[in-house]
Amino acid sequence: ADDEVYASFHVTAGGDLGLLLTVTAIPTDPLSVEHVVFSSPRNADGRVSFSAGEDATYQFCFENSDGQSRSVIFHLKVEDQKKRDMAQASDLDPLHRSISAAYESLQAVQEEQRYMRQRERRARNIADLMASRVHFWGAVSVLGVVAIAGWQIATLVKFFKRGRAPVV
Repeated sequence: ADDEVYASFHVTAGGDLGLLLTVTAIPTDPLSVEHVVFSSPRNADGRVSFSAGEDATYQFCFENSDGQSRSVIFHLKVEDQKKRDMAQASDLDPLHRSISAAYESLQAVQEEQRYMRQRERRARNIADLMASRVHFWGAVSVLGVVAIAGWQIATLVKFFKRGRAPVV
């Protein structure tokens, strides 16, 4: 029915963060064959838009070839062709058209904000992980330096104690 389908995904945690997205159309007509509508390269985030021109069930499949568990945020929006045609009819006055345009723009801005929040959350998680690693290895290096300094002091003390000749 020529509905527009918009989808976005974002991997927030797990593995190398890459997934393969495949969208398959499974026709309701038993004589038709299912086919791939969209296939993306392996990414941590992505956007898809296509026209659902046939009467079918659309299957969104995320492929995770390395078997690690992942957290994925997925957003799907279907824009009905009938509503678009009705909103673009010539009998609407300019006020209705401008309100429709403003509403569509607002929806796009909200989707972009949602996407940016997801990216920010992922970046914050990575930064927190890196900070904890820096603190851990900083503490390990300080303990290593203190241990080596203690060993050097003990060795010098032992050397000078052995080096003194007894006084007769």
